Amino acid sequence: MLDLSKQTRLLDRILNDDKFDKFTLTAWGKSMRPLLKDGMEIQLRKIRPGRQPAVGDVAAVRYRNGLLVHRIVLVRGRKNDREYFTKGDWRLVGDGWVGENKIAGIMIREKRYLRAIDLVAAGFSFMLWGCGKLLRRRRR
Repeated sequence: MLDLSKQTRLLDRILNDDKFDKFTLTAWGKSMRPLLKDGMEIQLRKIRPGRQPAVGDVAAVRYRNGLLVHRIVLVRGRKNDREYFTKGDWRLVGDGWVGENKIAGIMIREKRYLRAIDLVAAGFSFMLWGCGKLLRRRRR
């Protein structure tokens, strides 16, 4: 296990290196239940130019010496000067406003029970559509 200072240096290296577009973390805590549970692996993508985070995105936010993975619930400001208000799904109180420079990445996948669930909008809607079609077939 790496001590906190080594973890922080490793995290900074990954976030500042252009070679890494995506990275995987293990989620800990209860603040994002039921979406994320202790020990669940999540894949995040760094913010790309022209693709700003939106309300509803689950974002990894730099917080103290690590990352806090919570949902964006409000956005304010202009295109190049935006701030985001984050909050855990299981929490009653939000985390406060953070600038775009504090957002390390946006969650794109979670690994649950040995299968990956794609959170990209097109894949998610297709997955729901496919499940509905399957259920209709079984009822006949």
